[in-house]
Amino acid sequence: MNSRTTGFVAALTTLAATGAGLGAAAAAAPAPAAGNGTSYTPAISRDGRFVAFASDATNLVAGDTNGKRDIFIRDTVAKTTRRVSVGTGAKQANGSSFWPKISDNGRYISFISSASNLVAGDTNRQADAFRVDTSSGAVTRLSVGAGGRQANGKTANLDMDATGTKFVFSSTAGNLVSGDTNSTEDVFVRDVAAGTTKRISTYGGRQPVRGQVEKTTISPNGAFAGFTYKGGSANGSYEWTRSTNSVDMIYPDYLLEIGPATNYGVSTWYSVYSEGSHCTYEDVDVPQAGGSLAIEMGACSNYYAWAYDVNPAGTMVAMQLEYPDNTLYLFDADTSFYDDDPEDVAIAALPEFTTSFTLASDGQSVVYADDSGQIRKWTHKTGAIALISTS
Repeated sequence: MNSRTTGFVAALTTLAATGAGLGAAAAAAPAPAAGNGTSYTPAISRDGRFVAFASDATNLVAGDTNGKRDIFIRDTVAKTTRRVSVGTGAKQANGSSFWPKISDNGRYISFISSASNLVAGDTNRQADAFRVDTSSGAVTRLSVGAGGRQANGKTANLDMDATGTKFVFSSTAGNLVSGDTNSTEDVFVRDVAAGTTKRISTYGGRQPVRGQVEKTTISPNGAFAGFTYKGGSANGSYEWTRSTNSVDMIYPDYLLEIGPATNYGVSTWYSVYSEGSHCTYEDVDVPQAGGSLAIEMGACSNYYAWAYDVNPAGTMVAMQLEYPDNTLYLFDADTSFYDDDPEDVAIAALPEFTTSFTLASDGQSVVYADDSGQIRKWTHKTGAIALISTS
């Protein structure tokens, strides 16, 4: 652990003990108890210590009376839970918050929120993207244009790089960049350090792509971003490269979807259903140094993927197979399920259905939302499973 990380963890531990900056800490709450409401979409720091998640529970921290979905961070070492979707002076959010992301060191958490009291001057009555610095409690609005101009449309599909300084999101706003006159949802990248917002949903002669944004992703190193459009003039998946500021179409249809990006590019998930055979063929391709990691589920193999996540190097894939066994698998090499059963080639397996999950960057653990609405952390080498959505 380097000196900067050590200082951050010390500051975070102090905040947890005092309740400063981000409101009441778990130490001020009753004895630890599982959340009394559904929790969603966990994200995990590189080493697995910190987990961010959204929750409807009201018993994770003391004084949670806003009746809104909030964002929390769990320190699995200090065993504390804190609410981070709060404004100045620990003011409770007056709107719900969703889809948290966490930086590799656990310092920054980003999310979408409809609250208007997380930062001063939020008067646009739109869902915005925010970032919380958990070491200080400072909240920054991300979905802004030049000079901090607030968006005149809603923000969605947020993703964050490993450092917590670069972001991708979609927005229906027409005032985040100059010349935005296409009256449709666009995709933007935000660099907090540089203070810049750039539209990247352009293709072919720099013409804006039209349609509805299905999803976005940004690589851990911030070098690549991906987005998928459905409907409109340009169905398909696209990849933006920061070094050249160029956009390439990955596939001109929605049969191929983007997945999480690695440090080498955007992963893809191709799925096609054959009406004649009533079988589905799926192929996941994950960029890595000098090539890619491929997982193929052949037609009529009786295996169907529900979702997957990847590590930054593209050398490990966590995949939920919805049929036939509802099991979460970890793979670290090319495989084809029509040649092998998943359990024969996976490095680990968790026989449980998850509604969402995230693989830690170091590949040692996975956090997931189970079908009972709780967040849990699975350390695959030991088999340990820990409850995360707890006070």
